[in-house]
Amino acid sequence: MNIFLRTTPAMARLFVIRGNATADSVAIPLPCLIGRGRETNLFVDSLLVSRNHCRLDLFNGKVFITDLGSRNGTTVNGQFLSEHTPVELSNQSVFSIGPLTFQLEFQPTKVDHSDAPNINSVSNLQLAIGN
Repeated sequence: MNIFLRTTPAMARLFVIRGNATADSVAIPLPCLIGRGRETNLFVDSLLVSRNHCRLDLFNGKVFITDLGSRNGTTVNGQFLSEHTPVELSNQSVFSIGPLTFQLEFQPTKVDHSDAPNINSVSNLQLAIGN
């Protein structure tokens, strides 16, 4: 008998609290690469955002944000991040990239004890910046 222990793909929600975007909020997978590059999970159409700007990761049930060496930086609660140094985000933390400021909503991942195959197919998400 095979027993599988897997976690449900972790999801978070980002609320746009500053800047113009096509949606007020967006559900994102964790991990999530954010930027204006084609390979990102969350595409932000702004020249103020680097191709691979930042990444949100899940580790031990906590969300971390890492600036990936972006040109204009990433701020968390108004403080610029050091490049390539993960910083823990709490639920309701605020972070900014380019012209957008987001508020994170996250609930810890629940454990799924089913024996179903682990299929994780996430399509890319896009936010367009309005003028």
